[in-house]
Amino acid sequence: MEKWTGCPICGSPKVRVQHPTRHALDHCGLTGVILEGNGVVLTDCDACGEQTSTIRNEAQLLQCLGLMIILSGPGLTGEELGYMRSLCEMSQEDLATAIGRSRRETIADWEARGTQPVFRAPFDELNLRVVLMSLFQKKVVESKWCCLAPRHLDQFHAARRDFISRVDQMLTPREPHGPRSLKRIKSSGEWAAVRKRAA
Repeated sequence: MEKWTGCPICGSPKVRVQHPTRHALDHCGLTGVILEGNGVVLTDCDACGEQTSTIRNEAQLLQCLGLMIILSGPGLTGEELGYMRSLCEMSQEDLATAIGRSRRETIADWEARGTQPVFRAPFDELNLRVVLMSLFQKKVVESKWCCLAPRHLDQFHAARRDFISRVDQMLTPREPHGPRSLKRIKSSGEWAAVRKRAA
């Protein structure tokens, strides 16, 4: 833990130091981000009048916010899209090209929705989710600047595998089916599909 012996701006010892247990992160571009625990140091200097806030391991924090967005369910908001684009260091034009859109303005319009969802239906954001997950892997997880802990990486890889599996199931054509057979399991009292016997 850092020892604050003076103002980080002017070095004066006339500085008040706080370690809040809850702190609103207002400058990341996302609404309602609250930091809990002993990860923030605030200073207020009587000599120079400057106030500072220092976030411990801020690079990891910003990547964790991106991971939270990746792991969240449908309903990606405009500000979340803007955050992910910035985290992956892409312009609006770059992202538009990556998702097969011809206009940068499309991304600008989506991001302008702020805290509102970009799409009305979850299925509509499927392509964008695929691209964002791929970009996060390439630009964060596989980069030399990755600050995520092993447990964060495990979460990402598990979510990625699950997502790919679900998308693959959705896109795999089904065999034509006859009657749907269900059987009530005596031990649990639940209904279950009867598995087809191998031909």
